Amino acid sequence: MTRDTSSVASGVNAFVKAYNDYNTVASNASSYNAATKTAGALNGDSTLRSAQAALRSIIGNVPTGLADATLKRLSDIGVSLQKDGALAVDSAKLTTAISADLSGVAELLSAYGTAFKSATDGLVGATGTIVSRSEGLAASIKSIGKQGDAVVSRLTQIEKRYRKQFTALDTLMSSMTKTSNFLSQQLANLPK
Repeated sequence: MTRDTSSVASGVNAFVKAYNDYNTVASNASSYNAATKTAGALNGDSTLRSAQAALRSIIGNVPTGLADATLKRLSDIGVSLQKDGALAVDSAKLTTAISADLSGVAELLSAYGTAFKSATDGLVGATGTIVSRSEGLAASIKSIGKQGDAVVSRLTQIEKRYRKQFTALDTLMSSMTKTSNFLSQQLANLPK
């Protein structure tokens, strides 16, 4: 029976690509370009920072169940964290690790897979952080909409009141103009 080591390597490469795609999107969304003074859509967002920290923490720590294992870290099989936060695969080291200890590699990948699944479920699951944040933002938007409607309603009432006052003032001014004209005429007719 032959071992299918190529599918293990393909799986590792697929994981690294998926993580790097996430890292690119998250980095762009949280970026700030000082030259153009342009911020990413989620620059300063605590939920994104928490997600980034949680996933980086998994990569930097030994998952539960691997304390006594010979392969404990992704770097033991050739997957390393780069300065920009992306992952890189040393194919030669990965191939050597798979050839030397396939069950150890499988155990390591399983432990990291479980840790990533748990973390991502906590982020995007039905009761996850991102869902809660989205619901909170939706509630805030609804509240702001209601506040905007209340302001518009108040401004409409103020406008009606001002129009009514202006009409009354205009009527009064017209009446006073007539009275002034009448008095001017009467004064002009008085003997000198």
